[in-house]
Amino acid sequence: VMDISPGGARVTLPSDWAPVDGAALKILFSPDSDHTVLLQARVTRVASDHLGVEFCGDQSDNVRQLLQLLDNPG
Repeated sequence: VMDISPGGARVTLPSDWAPVDGAALKILFSPDSDHTVLLQARVTRVASDHLGVEFCGDQSDNVRQLLQLLDNPG
């Protein structure tokens, strides 16, 4: 993850995958060994080395939990 906000994220593009705009994704974040957060997202932008994703639906509690874990690891 290169950047993250309450609405989405910018993610490094894997070399072995070519997503299309609008593709649905499930993204599993593991900020530490005790916590994981699964978010539904969709691809909104594909660049040469990264992609932009928008978090889907009302996942505000999960996104808030993830942002707190990233701000205060451990």
